[in-house]
Amino acid sequence: MAPDMKPKKNDLPSTKSQQESLCDETSKTAQAKSMKREEDPLMTPGTGVTVRMSDLDAIRTGGVDIAENVIDGYFALRLKQLDYSNVKYLPVTFMVPSLIQDHPAINEVDESGAVVYQINQQMMNIAISPDLEFLLLTVCRGMHYFLVKLNVRTDEIQVFDSIPISQERLPSVENAIREILSSVELELGRREWKICVIQNTPIQEDSHNCGLYVLYNFEAVLCRTVEFTPTLTLDVIRLFRATVLNHFENYRNDQLLAKNIEDPGNLQAIDQPPQVLPVWRTVDRREYTMKIKVTTKFVNITVNAAEIAPGFDSPSTTSDTSTESEEILKSSQVYENSSSSPFVDSGETEVESPGPRSFIDTNLSKLAQLNPISEPSGKFFTSTYPLLFTADHLRCLDYSDPLYPNVVEAYLYLILDEAKAWQIYTLLTSQFVQTNYAMHNGRYVTDSEGNRCQRISINNSETANVTSRYFVSPFVSDGEYSLIYGDMQKQVFYIFNPHFITPTRSSLLWNVGKELASYLENKGTTLTYKISSCLNVCDVADSGILILQQFERL
Repeated sequence: MAPDMKPKKNDLPSTKSQQESLCDETSKTAQAKSMKREEDPLMTPGTGVTVRMSDLDAIRTGGVDIAENVIDGYFALRLKQLDYSNVKYLPVTFMVPSLIQDHPAINEVDESGAVVYQINQQMMNIAISPDLEFLLLTVCRGMHYFLVKLNVRTDEIQVFDSIPISQERLPSVENAIREILSSVELELGRREWKICVIQNTPIQEDSHNCGLYVLYNFEAVLCRTVEFTPTLTLDVIRLFRATVLNHFENYRNDQLLAKNIEDPGNLQAIDQPPQVLPVWRTVDRREYTMKIKVTTKFVNITVNAAEIAPGFDSPSTTSDTSTESEEILKSSQVYENSSSSPFVDSGETEVESPGPRSFIDTNLSKLAQLNPISEPSGKFFTSTYPLLFTADHLRCLDYSDPLYPNVVEAYLYLILDEAKAWQIYTLLTSQFVQTNYAMHNGRYVTDSEGNRCQRISINNSETANVTSRYFVSPFVSDGEYSLIYGDMQKQVFYIFNPHFITPTRSSLLWNVGKELASYLENKGTTLTYKISSCLNVCDVADSGILILQQFERL
């Protein structure tokens, strides 16, 4: 060895203890990464967009900024749930500012001072297909988002902007649309396009909710699950925030059930073309872009509700009750598998949803007017109905206290009796399905997160009474109500939860469904079950009110 060379230090472990130490360190690192992923779980597996639980904090807390990946992830998962065969979405990253410096970010500008954008032609090439009809894009200009719906069959572009587009702003919007069309025409050839600026788009009253309004307009115009109205109240915005969170949570739950959650790269399986198309700068195709033929007009549109969102509070008709109930049940979107079908611009007229108590105040007041008969026990037993509750129980009608289970049962009995529906309905009490905390050696059994485990029991005596087509039962656990609604003819029962389903609540409801389905199967009746979240902005204390409202709809 040359005198100026020294032997290098051997970094490999030389002893068994060093090897074990290295293995322990590697194991701890892997465990820490796994725990971090579990604490901040992936909400959008299989969509090609990475959205984690922490990314949703702005929606959950009413924060000012909704990140681009949250917007893209929401579109990706909703279109995957709806499975429209003729609709594609291009993410925000389809068109981004061209940078001349990354840190800090400095945008490239042309001689007029306008920002130069990069267009990812590969994304457009993948989106364009023979069955494509509608192309959706979230366009970002500055710090503002707006939604563009492009119909490649009629050559019409609808622009939904939550900030009214003035004549001063119109050239900037038209230029953004032309740059998009320049990419479209590379795939489809020259067209003559019509731009329709939708004037009755819901208007934001702040400077930061544009991302949320993009999602709302998507649900209103394409999914038709919310009302398309020029003004959104604070309660509507709060409700929609909860709805967005619910879609993320339920999508993740569906993937867990389907065992699709292990998706480290979160890559969507698509057929890549043999040749990767280049990213081009808008300034390089400016001459072509300015020659694109467009005409612009300001219009108002009417958006009808989809068939999945019927007007629950429409006046009653003489139509068959069972048919109406089936249509309501079909409206459930949570944990439902959508069949592949194209989006169609048609539907029934949507009716604004009522407040939580508007359906039931009258009938609740009827309970208080029933003639009581005093008994030695001090309880009241009405002379008209076999309903048992005390005077203290009825005080919850005057305050915002949770409804007592026997009052909920009394209400359900009252409605079914007045509707003379006993031939097709069986009412089961809140004791039909019960939960109790599991205990061992005098201590509560908890899961890995410290939540108490609950055992589910079925009341055998009540199932013998089910001789009708439908059965209904209020289910209550920890003061929160759900509604169990079964159809023996269709061999299915639904569990309606009136609030956002947390992971803990979701686990409980799935266990209720499995236990009840297993119990009925042992009795010779095979039923499947589905869980639906009927989102409301009310407190959990109103869950009793809300399941009664849901029953009224059914």
